[in-house]
Amino acid sequence: MRAAIYSLLREDEVLRGLGVEKVYASPGIDTPKEQFFLVMRWLDSAPAFQLVGTRDLQVWVHKKDMDYFLMGMVIQRIKELMTSTTHLQGSDGVFRQAAWTGDSGDLRDDGFRTFTQHAGFRCNGGTNG
Repeated sequence: MRAAIYSLLREDEVLRGLGVEKVYASPGIDTPKEQFFLVMRWLDSAPAFQLVGTRDLQVWVHKKDMDYFLMGMVIQRIKELMTSTTHLQGSDGVFRQAAWTGDSGDLRDDGFRTFTQHAGFRCNGGTNG
């Protein structure tokens, strides 16, 4: 499921057109060089049937200069992608569907030295297709 969502975000032409330079599959990065990037942060998981379950995901939008309007446009596109895509196969399993769980306010990340916002999703998927 992780790989499918990563590819969905990374390959989207609209996100690139809005200026997103890179999608990081996890928050385990130190000092990103990009000015405008996304970070996927996986949270809790709940198994359902065998290898299928739910997992919470936050997609963080980071920008070096303050432009919350543009970040809001990116958040909106991420919500469109995540809630309209179903049954997407990835190298590690299938992403079945997602429900939007909310957005953050306008934030600042002192570690990355960026302005940031994030959107949350409850994702359903698993390792079998």
